[in-house]
Amino acid sequence: MQQITHRIAALIRQQPSISARRVAKALGYAEPKSVYYWLSKDGFTFNGFKDAVLSGAFGLTFGVVSQPLAAYGQAVVAEGFAADGVPLLSDQEPPFTWPFGARLLYRLPAETPTGGVVLAGDWLVIGDVLGQLSRTLLLWVHGQPCIARQLSFGDRLLLLDEGTGRLIEPPLPPVIGPILAAVTLLTEPTPPRRR
Repeated sequence: MQQITHRIAALIRQQPSISARRVAKALGYAEPKSVYYWLSKDGFTFNGFKDAVLSGAFGLTFGVVSQPLAAYGQAVVAEGFAADGVPLLSDQEPPFTWPFGARLLYRLPAETPTGGVVLAGDWLVIGDVLGQLSRTLLLWVHGQPCIARQLSFGDRLLLLDEGTGRLIEPPLPPVIGPILAAVTLLTEPTPPRRR
């Protein structure tokens, strides 16, 4: 249910004048009453939801790209992301373990512009829930990783690119997920020797 609401929010952000009929068509529904139904389950009318999204009052409207957890909840390594933010998984073993709640490990390329405590070359521990202990997100912008800080401004939620210091304007790029930690390895792990 929440995923459908986030998809509707993403469509509204991309095209603020979109009608319920066009939202229904984009989601594969025959009638707009399906859109009204899903929004009413969250206590919204279509126009009320549209206003909430465009004003920023609909808090976490940044949909996380879905990716199943690896077996037993162990985080997997992503070597990059497709244009729509879907992780390109590596067969590399994770270089460290992390408690449950992480779904991906991703190493920032050396040339990535960063700010704050995240540095190029760090391993990022990516969670699967946007509100999960973090106000810092990993986005995928034009084929490049982007570290963004979530900022509250009144009742609006804004994204600030930490590398450039600029606000990220709609349409928003794919959000990979919240950054739970940035890990700098002092030594690179070596693969086990084969006998």
